[in-house]
Amino acid sequence: MKRFNPLLLYPLLLLVSVFLSDLASGQDKHLVNPDPQQMAFVDLNENKGTFFFSAQRLNTNLPNTEDGNLITELWLQGIVQFTNGKQYRTGLLKFDLAKNELYFKNNERPNLFADQVAGFLLVDSAAGVQRVMRFNNGYPAFGKQTEKSFYEVLAYGKNARLLKYFSKYVTENQAYGGISTFKYKLITDYFIYNTVTRQLSLVKKTTASIENALPQLESKIASLSASKKLNEGEMVDLINKLNNL
Repeated sequence: MKRFNPLLLYPLLLLVSVFLSDLASGQDKHLVNPDPQQMAFVDLNENKGTFFFSAQRLNTNLPNTEDGNLITELWLQGIVQFTNGKQYRTGLLKFDLAKNELYFKNNERPNLFADQVAGFLLVDSAAGVQRVMRFNNGYPAFGKQTEKSFYEVLAYGKNARLLKYFSKYVTENQAYGGISTFKYKLITDYFIYNTVTRQLSLVKKTTASIENALPQLESKIASLSASKKLNEGEMVDLINKLNNL
């Protein structure tokens, strides 16, 4: 397996920075344009250049688990934006789908950030293809999800945001006289955040469901999409078109 070269990230992160620049206005505390001059933590040891920060260590794996609860078993490069304006740009990250928690690698162990995270980017370069996953929180509570819950942002703009929420539920299988095994079931749901009404709506992959979430754009949606049923890519394309009106 080829070792990942972090230098390959710089052109990609530059493009991501341009893409995220519209998030820095208003009261939106979501991921903003990363500032390469801003340190993530206060340097308490100038001679060694070591960053000190408090964190909680944890063990994310259940024993005898058949399927992991992390978005990937690999540690990924990324950028983290905190609600206090700090940034974390130099470490390796993992995202736990079952707990909806972001971890960073410290002493070969997953750790939780002490500061509240507003958003983060994960860069997956598996199979030689770079994919950027962007997550934000700060959206209205919905069911079991709170304002601190992270959503993957599939499309973002002035009229609407298309969000994807991952969840994993664990089930236990106990063989007679044997050891219990655990299996995770992945569930994905799609949401639309209406920037006009500031409402979060659970949507199906249909134009009718999107029209219900964005009633002010109902006529535009009908003219932009002839299909009643949509796949994820078509949903992203539709929301991007709506945001360019």
